[in-house]
Amino acid sequence: MSLVVNSESGYNEFDINRHYKLCVVSNYQIVTERGFIMRKINILSLMLTASLLTTCRGDSGSGIPFPYTQEYVAGQGNIKGSVDIDFYSEIDERFSIGANKDGYAVFKDPDAAYKALLEKYSDGIKLIQNEFGLDELNKYNYFMYKAYGWQTTTGTAEEKKQAKFISGFFDIYEDSYLKP
Repeated sequence: MSLVVNSESGYNEFDINRHYKLCVVSNYQIVTERGFIMRKINILSLMLTASLLTTCRGDSGSGIPFPYTQEYVAGQGNIKGSVDIDFYSEIDERFSIGANKDGYAVFKDPDAAYKALLEKYSDGIKLIQNEFGLDELNKYNYFMYKAYGWQTTTGTAEEKKQAKFISGFFDIYEDSYLKP
């Protein structure tokens, strides 16, 4: 590094280079220390996430945070709402509804119910996807289908009926995974 030497400043070229090198070394040490701290934070985050996943699995150990634990009988005990459970179970046995420990309607086997939805309501799913420009339905974006299913304006009467059912389905489905 070359610099015009200013006699009043007291720095000469050697001093400036030395100062510059010290700054570079100091910055490297800071970056290294930050990197070490970030690695520690990342490891702690992973450990915390793993801990939460193993402890928040619900009573059944199934990986469903709020699983079916009791029968759903509207107006009884801590049961909330008034879901027509016969309506769902008559469509497909896999849509059988119970209640979680908090009294909210849930599918007794949410994975089986989800698979039944994909099999039986593919036209309604496609209608929602196409009308609202959504990604393919999955277990992580279902809330969009829940929100838009009842709002469809295109498609056949049957497709619209399926789309409306999909909104209701996900209203129940999410109670196994989200705390109200």
